[in-house]
Amino acid sequence: MDPVSTAALGAASKALSDSSAEGTKVAANLITRLFGPSADVIGENWADRLREGNLRRLLAKTEAREAAASARGEDPGFASTRVASQVFESAQFTDAAVVSEYLSGVLSSSRSPSGHDDAGVAWTSVVSRLSSDQLRLHYAIYASLRPLVLADPPERVSSLHSRDVVLDLRELRQLSTEDDYERFADAVDGLVRENLIDGHYSYGPREKVFEQELQHNNVAFLSAFVIKTALTVHGIRLFLWGNGSGRLGVDAYADPNVDLSAVDPDEMPSLVDAAFSDRILSIRSPEQSFG
Repeated sequence: MDPVSTAALGAASKALSDSSAEGTKVAANLITRLFGPSADVIGENWADRLREGNLRRLLAKTEAREAAASARGEDPGFASTRVASQVFESAQFTDAAVVSEYLSGVLSSSRSPSGHDDAGVAWTSVVSRLSSDQLRLHYAIYASLRPLVLADPPERVSSLHSRDVVLDLRELRQLSTEDDYERFADAVDGLVRENLIDGHYSYGPREKVFEQELQHNNVAFLSAFVIKTALTVHGIRLFLWGNGSGRLGVDAYADPNVDLSAVDPDEMPSLVDAAFSDRILSIRSPEQSFG
């Protein structure tokens, strides 16, 4: 379900609580306008059912992360109640898989022997500020590029911000925003605003993005439509926190022994398969050519 205004939700809730025939009619009309085809699943106590379903999914994902940690011989510890309360609040009214994945990852990352580590509060706020499109785009970029980082790890992960990353624009749009150009542009702007990708980016036809490089025939293998940007330390940290490994630090992104898989990978976007069959993405330091 896409986010809707708090005022509208409050109005629907108030109308639903009105036992009069007129109140029921108002509630039905309001819910239909708000939710369209989804209105038939909403009725009396709809908010409670929605909360229960979303929180149940969040807890199932978190439990799966705990089981994986226990299988590795790790003691996952306890989550900070401050973090948990914010995660639960954010999870109540979202049924987007990527949002649930990130929130469960933050909750798992916040577990400690004392249960007092509340660093996840800030990351919950970041996740809450991002739309599902923005989170899908963030995941697609960082999940897709990690295998290339593992294959050629930098001396310091923090140096990745100086490397250009190139991804197939058409594929990325389809993965993150259902190939809607304006939604994609808004998602890119959102990641830049939160410093989750570098602000010096460009995307469009290959001839535009790589005009100078193409004059030297250095990018012949790239897709016809590309996006070029750079990773950020903040973006790497969000990816780690969203995948349950936030406490390990940024170097974990380049550590092959750290599992950063999603609980439900089939629900999450990634270019990894295409990357190794069609070479539609790349990561290079500025002094290297794209070819």
